[in-house]
Amino acid sequence: ELDLAGNALEALPDEIVRMPSLALLDVSQNRLAALPDSLGALRQLTVLRAAGNQITALPESVDGLESLRLLDLSDNRLRALPPQIMRLKNLRLVLLRGNDFSPEARRTVRAWLPQADVRF
Repeated sequence: ELDLAGNALEALPDEIVRMPSLALLDVSQNRLAALPDSLGALRQLTVLRAAGNQITALPESVDGLESLRLLDLSDNRLRALPPQIMRLKNLRLVLLRGNDFSPEARRTVRAWLPQADVRF
């Protein structure tokens, strides 16, 4: 478990991949504009909390998070999720409140993740 919430971080180091058994990562309430491409290497990650940042897009490597069950991206600057997100078959809860998803983008995300409870 790694809790980096509320630290005014503007970026996450790529070295985070040196923690391959990491199960929970909380980077909420920082100043992140993006998550690193290396994030996809965290194959054991089950919970990713990144609410309250300035994230505009997820890296395409998100499909590497094959164990992910909870994804909290509330209160960011997202308008869409990458299609790679549909490969996350273990995802059960996706929190997207406080972003700028159009009605069409909302329908798309829900269609990509039929197994998950997606909340806008």
